[in-house]
Amino acid sequence: MEGAAAVRASKAGENPPVVSSPEDRPDPKAHRERVLHKAYREHNTLIITRLRKAGLMDLAGDIAHEAWIRALRDERFDPNREPLPYIWTIARNLAKDLLRRRGREVPLEVLGDAATPEDDTLLLWREEIDPAIATVRSAQGRQVLMMQRDGREDDEIASHLGVSKNQVSVQRHRALREVRRHVGLGEGSSGE
Repeated sequence: MEGAAAVRASKAGENPPVVSSPEDRPDPKAHRERVLHKAYREHNTLIITRLRKAGLMDLAGDIAHEAWIRALRDERFDPNREPLPYIWTIARNLAKDLLRRRGREVPLEVLGDAATPEDDTLLLWREEIDPAIATVRSAQGRQVLMMQRDGREDDEIASHLGVSKNQVSVQRHRALREVRRHVGLGEGSSGE
């Protein structure tokens, strides 16, 4: 039937319908695996860190690993949606179950409802960058970086500190060099 329809369509000047073989169709399982592997590389540290903050220091890695495995095996996972909230829900539920079995109170405010990719950036700032800024020797350099982090422009920073825009740039450069050293980044790192 398909062949006859294709011949008729061809004679009528139409393009015949494309009939795909099973080999041509995308493999949903392979697609799901690719999406989850990419998400794992990008977000596993966030999940482990949030679990550690919930008091699961020794088991955070194991719980996160189990969450990724369960997601990988779950055919209901939709690879066209952001995977992090789904993975976090699994990890959070595993953590809650473990804490309940141990007779410990579940710290819901630490476990939270959902993890988002933005949490990775916020976590990096809270745990690495802000403490590194606090170690900058120059008080003015610290102020420049903190004001810049809060979204202020050089004009506004210069006006607030009573210095020139050029001085703001110099202070930022020096302070960033100290921050990079503190967090283990080399001189060639970008971020200015």
